[in-house]
Amino acid sequence: MNAEARGMSDKPEQVSGQTAEGIRDTIESIVVAFILAFVFRAFVVEAFVIPTGSMAATLNGEHVVHTCTDCGYEYAYGRSRAPDGKLKSDIPPKSACPNCGFLDDVLARENTPPQGGDRILVLKWPYDIGWAWFGPRRWDVTVFKDPADGKTSFIKRLVGLPDEVLQIVDGDIYTAPIEAVDPEVVAGLDRIRHLQYERMLLQQQVDAGQLRDDEALPQRVQINRELAVLQGDVLPALDRCLRIQRKTADITCAQESLWFTVFNQDYLPRRQVEKVGWKPMSSKADTGWDASSPRVHFNGPDRGLETIGLIDSPADVYAYNFDGATSRLAHGAIVRDRRVRCVVTPLAATGRFRMRLRKYTDAFTAELDFGAGTVSLTMESRPAESKAMVTPIGKKQVPLSAGVPVEIALANVDYRASVTLDGVEIIATDDSTYTPNVAALRMRRSVPAGQADAADPIAELDAERTILELRHLVVERDVHYTDVRLGAEYTSDRIKGAHNPWAVDSSGGQGNGALSPGWGTERNPILLRQGEYFMLGDNSPQSKDSRLWWELGPHLIPRGEAYQMGTVPEDQLTGKAFFVYWPSGLRVPGMQRFPYIPNVGKMRWIR
Repeated sequence: MNAEARGMSDKPEQVSGQTAEGIRDTIESIVVAFILAFVFRAFVVEAFVIPTGSMAATLNGEHVVHTCTDCGYEYAYGRSRAPDGKLKSDIPPKSACPNCGFLDDVLARENTPPQGGDRILVLKWPYDIGWAWFGPRRWDVTVFKDPADGKTSFIKRLVGLPDEVLQIVDGDIYTAPIEAVDPEVVAGLDRIRHLQYERMLLQQQVDAGQLRDDEALPQRVQINRELAVLQGDVLPALDRCLRIQRKTADITCAQESLWFTVFNQDYLPRRQVEKVGWKPMSSKADTGWDASSPRVHFNGPDRGLETIGLIDSPADVYAYNFDGATSRLAHGAIVRDRRVRCVVTPLAATGRFRMRLRKYTDAFTAELDFGAGTVSLTMESRPAESKAMVTPIGKKQVPLSAGVPVEIALANVDYRASVTLDGVEIIATDDSTYTPNVAALRMRRSVPAGQADAADPIAELDAERTILELRHLVVERDVHYTDVRLGAEYTSDRIKGAHNPWAVDSSGGQGNGALSPGWGTERNPILLRQGEYFMLGDNSPQSKDSRLWWELGPHLIPRGEAYQMGTVPEDQLTGKAFFVYWPSGLRVPGMQRFPYIPNVGKMRWIR
């Protein structure tokens, strides 16, 4: 009895001790887990939600997914919220399909709540280390603090690095390392930066009532005149040393995220057949081409060369932004960087198939010769009032067999033309054969969007002496970092307007009109000093980015001239976005307000 009693009296005592120790271990584990989670969040990976469409379609903010009722193409258009968090009610009654241009009544169809913005993961530790292989790199999708308040997190694509001069010309990024620029030109650019800062301070005094506008006018005129002279000096010198920044696969994976659909043959319109699509380029009624179905055919074993061309909009248009008020031809600047791709199946081991893209006076033709088993790339230049000059870029032997499909793509992007077969680049131009003339691009004649222009891009397909089938025929265009609306005349509404009030007055005039459209744009290059980065949104027409930053937060005001508007200081960078872990969720049938089903198909790496 005593032994049993001791045993019984000892057992509760032992269990009680183990329980207390277990509880303590559990609490310690929970505390450690929280600490590790906070450390992980602070230094390794953090999750963010995309609130707006400035990076669409790479990353969507709050949006509605719509399927065109004419061609069946699915696209997202943005929704926005007022400062109180409520959805704005001023959405357009119609939305225009980016593939066929059909104006759809969306108010009658989109009765469900909008989809939430993409939820992403951001890798932070590489930027903290800052080594060459881990630190910020051009074309990274980057999260950073808003220069206007220092609290809000922004996400854009990093395009400009420290210690270089940057200028956006014809929608492309051009840079020159400071060491490659004449010291006098660098000094001139730094003087331009200083004068812009002086003009900003002057305008702030006027806005604060410390100085009357008529009192500030003489100083403003003097600053504008000096800026005009400096620009006239530095721009021609920069034209000689600026180099285009390409998005080739050996540099970045960003290009695949920056292709936007111009026309996809898999989504043929029913009512827009005369306004968009592939049409014969000859007036002859008889043709070997048939583009009336998603599968395009050429039946011409005895036919000579016949051509079809794409009827489309060359403008810089985004489905996310469409307001449906006007034709898609009236939106944006003309985009000439394009890619045409398809899967071609030769049904006869004879004849040839060609793809052609034209940009300004240069046309590139990719040719498959089924009989010879070759692929070639040719450049044809037609300068004004000069004879056409044909330059063979290259020819390669490739396996081509009747009945065997091959995927082919011809791209002309960032002044580099290339032919790709089955995902492998076969032939490409280099700077010795194809390179931009920056001075000519800056001085080019501006043609309003929607007006015909001899320099409009073309996409054409040729075939002769063969039988073939084309599947998944798609034409795409590159991102274009200009926006005709940014050049609108300056208004007094500096906060809501798209215009940068501190940008250079290119006219040298006395008023606030005729300002160039922002930092780093044509005729207003920016000198990025040590620790300064330049950011742009993939949705260029609706991105308030480095081009348009003129509000300073309290965290930057004390820095004075050490901070340059239009840039992100290195200490304001958060990290690199790398994965969309929760795109807009799928909705439960009958429970449209609860999009809680994971949309695994749209989870993706961010490029």
